[in-house]
Amino acid sequence: MVFGIKLNSYTGEGYVSGGSPIMGSVYFDINKEVSADDLVAVLYGEEYTRVKYTRTENESDQSSTTGRYYETSARKLVQMTIPINASGLIQNGKVLPGDYVIPFEIQLPPGLPSTMSVTHDESTCEIRYSLKAQLKGSGWISDYKCKQPLRVQGSPLPIDQVPYQGPPTESTVNLCCCWNTGSLLFGAHVNDTLLDRGQSDVSINLACRNRSTTDIKSITANLMQRMKWSANGKHENQTITLTKFDFGTAMQGFKKTSKAERGFHDNGNDLKEIARDLEEGKYTGTVQLPYSASDTFKGNLIEVKHYITVVVATGSCVTDPTITVPVQVGPPRLGGTVVAAPAAAPPAEPNIDFNFAGATTAETVVVSSNAAHLGGNAQAADDDDADVFVQPEISFESRAPSVENLLKDLKESVKDHEFLSNRISESGEWKAIIVSLSPSNYGKLVKEVDLDFDQPKVAEMVAEEIENFTCDHVVAAIGTCSDWNKASVVKKLLPLTKDLAANKEKILGSLSDWDKTVTDSAFKSALAA
Repeated sequence: MVFGIKLNSYTGEGYVSGGSPIMGSVYFDINKEVSADDLVAVLYGEEYTRVKYTRTENESDQSSTTGRYYETSARKLVQMTIPINASGLIQNGKVLPGDYVIPFEIQLPPGLPSTMSVTHDESTCEIRYSLKAQLKGSGWISDYKCKQPLRVQGSPLPIDQVPYQGPPTESTVNLCCCWNTGSLLFGAHVNDTLLDRGQSDVSINLACRNRSTTDIKSITANLMQRMKWSANGKHENQTITLTKFDFGTAMQGFKKTSKAERGFHDNGNDLKEIARDLEEGKYTGTVQLPYSASDTFKGNLIEVKHYITVVVATGSCVTDPTITVPVQVGPPRLGGTVVAAPAAAPPAEPNIDFNFAGATTAETVVVSSNAAHLGGNAQAADDDDADVFVQPEISFESRAPSVENLLKDLKESVKDHEFLSNRISESGEWKAIIVSLSPSNYGKLVKEVDLDFDQPKVAEMVAEEIENFTCDHVVAAIGTCSDWNKASVVKKLLPLTKDLAANKEKILGSLSDWDKTVTDSAFKSALAA
């Protein structure tokens, strides 16, 4: 008996894009009658992790042995049942000899993370997808089964920019570890922290006020990728440098200050000047992101972070001032400036001789993206999923509408923005809960957003639905969003705040001097509207 799954939906790069249809078929070549109760098929995606660790055990007072052990875990990302009507195939508990084809078309939901696999010192983390089929009741010991791996590329990054406007760093510059030669105020700004894989024009704006008598030796930027994964309480990580750039030092403001000038500067004015220089992009460097970079991802078991570290080397007895800029890497957007993507072959199909043209072909089974069950909790897994088949009769119970359950569902969701957008589009109790969110619960919701880069747009989208959105809501969001995102979140929320004129001081009291500086124009615009 030949039993397999054929796919014909791959792009030239060997991937199926998130949000697009998958077309293929389940096929059989049966040369003798086979018993069967049903034919089930499912598309399944998961986070999968395997961590190697060592453990020493004492055998006696004088001897011990150290062994290698492994823990594995998995967490469901997506499950879609293919509802095959097997009545034309299975009759009276039997499948008669012949060639059979059941075509299918599955609409992938948007927002799925891209396929990835990394191995480090025998530990592995994967985001993997596959199509599986099982002829239930077909074997004495085990049923006939087949599986076809599926390469998925996530949806392109959003078009809207997410800037980095974090505060500058100030360091005291000492000579020979003893003599204070002044201070160095240094800032970095990235206009858009959303980076296309392969992007060739990643711009970094710099600004500096060197109030020391020491020259800067070098200014470098490193684009880093850090992966962390866990399995049943065991952990592994890997950090690599994706690319590096040297800015040079021939920039105004980076030159040392004379002893006579050291005492004549206003720190508040320096902040304003640095904010202006960064906004105008007065001093800019450009780096290229390799196409081979993994996508940024934060799941229950796997986290992939990307960041740019900008380092100012003074050569003095002080830790070099460093600014870390978080960035998000994802599939290229249309019209982006990227290097050519490497060609990738689709997963190999079974090497078979099957007569598709002469087979009995059933009606195409169409599966809507609305049929997808997304997200789940992490749990222990088998070391290999080859014999793990998820049955479609598994029930998926929806939680009753409440603020607590909204936050639980958000925590388990795969793509937070899409999940909340769907909740908002629903009429009834879920919409009523979002409309009436208190400042405290609004802050909790912003905190549960997995990726920092999504916090501003999620905060704005939900704020637009809240009937009486106030300064207290903004303060709650400031308290739970990431530090580097506070200014971006405030800029999104100010135009939606109903009591801004009366209570703006509540918001200002929650901001640092730097955040007040970079949001000043946003306050003026919102108050004038």
